[in-house]
Amino acid sequence: MSKPKSILNVLLGAILGITATVVVVQRTTDSDAVESAAVREFDGPGFDDGKQRHVVLTDGGVTVDALRLLDGVEEADSLGDGVSFSVMGEYDPAVLAEVAGVLRLYEDEEVEPLQVASDFVPGGRQWHLDDDGALPIDVDVPEAWAASDGEGVVVAVIDIGFDLDHPDLVDQWWTNEDEICDNRIDDDGNGYVDDCNGWDFGRRRAVSGVGRFRLDHATAVSGVIAASADGRDDVIGVAPGAEIMPLNIGLGWSLPRSQAVAAVNYAVANGADIINISWATSGPTGPMQIAIANAIANDVVVVAAAGTRGRDNDRRPVYPAAFDGVLGVAANDRDLDRAWFSNYGNRTVDLFAPGVRVYTTRNDRAGSVSGSSIAAPVVAGVAALVRSAHPELTAAEVNDVLLRTAELHDSMSGLVVAAGQVDADAAVGVLP
Repeated sequence: MSKPKSILNVLLGAILGITATVVVVQRTTDSDAVESAAVREFDGPGFDDGKQRHVVLTDGGVTVDALRLLDGVEEADSLGDGVSFSVMGEYDPAVLAEVAGVLRLYEDEEVEPLQVASDFVPGGRQWHLDDDGALPIDVDVPEAWAASDGEGVVVAVIDIGFDLDHPDLVDQWWTNEDEICDNRIDDDGNGYVDDCNGWDFGRRRAVSGVGRFRLDHATAVSGVIAASADGRDDVIGVAPGAEIMPLNIGLGWSLPRSQAVAAVNYAVANGADIINISWATSGPTGPMQIAIANAIANDVVVVAAAGTRGRDNDRRPVYPAAFDGVLGVAANDRDLDRAWFSNYGNRTVDLFAPGVRVYTTRNDRAGSVSGSSIAAPVVAGVAALVRSAHPELTAAEVNDVLLRTAELHDSMSGLVVAAGQVDADAAVGVLP
């Protein structure tokens, strides 16, 4: 595994006016980002306990131990990049801001999954993969499998609610070969003990177990990307040969932005080739920009859902989908129209993918799910097919291939950059 590039200077220039080696340019400057229309099927503990929560951006000279010693600080953790930390407690933010080396504080707000609706109807057909020769509404995945099934590609899913024992996913999880499981030792020295398959940032432990009932957003997303055909529920992912790196964030539907940042940094540090983000933030923060820019600088394809308010992201952007270099994905239905809930944007959203009643894995079962959160993993799966078939392509080149080979439709013209829906067969078949 190659050592990730340093990110101390990746975005500090863009945020703070300091000379930077890499600068990410936002596609829009309107920070009034929309919130998701996620259906909150389960309410976790939330941020209603009266505690202060901040993400702290530093110059790299601050240690987590120093933050923990501050009066009123109950928890402080590194976000994995050497410059960003999360802090929680009953402290005075003004005192925290005056610590030498602290550059800026951001409130640690929540991100939300972009799922609109779901059901548990058995035996659903995966129309997004293959339309059986009817209308050209699928993304031509079976045709692409002749050249690639995603083997050798690791897709990090940063989400909430993984069912690691699901029969269609149990053999699809990434394995950290440098870690010895369950010995309570950080064998590989990456700061995470026993992270054999990934990490649960909400519970601060190795990812394990089954997501709580109804809390299975990550299971659904993972199934769209890489469910195995050898399972129980007649479900198969877009890239069944790929591995899923499960990175759980939050407790319940409360997903702290700080944990999302830490998960992005973990994915990069541990060799992910693609990151799928099926949630959105209410606006950009320095640490989030740094994490995403660092992923792109380290040749990681970043795919993000466009949002579920049915709004124009050119006017009211959704992050991280609105960051330059990120593939922002809108959802379309079986009529090849924009799904009624899906955000769009001729400059800030890149392409469409199926996102209405997509049949996929759910906790200990299967069912249909709708949302831009489901359209994004379709594109992440296609990116895995391309990276497997053409390992010589950089992440930026993979992005370009997906945009150039999108299947054009009049109904999508003017709504996304590519004016069409992702096409797996065309993307995999493109000449480098």
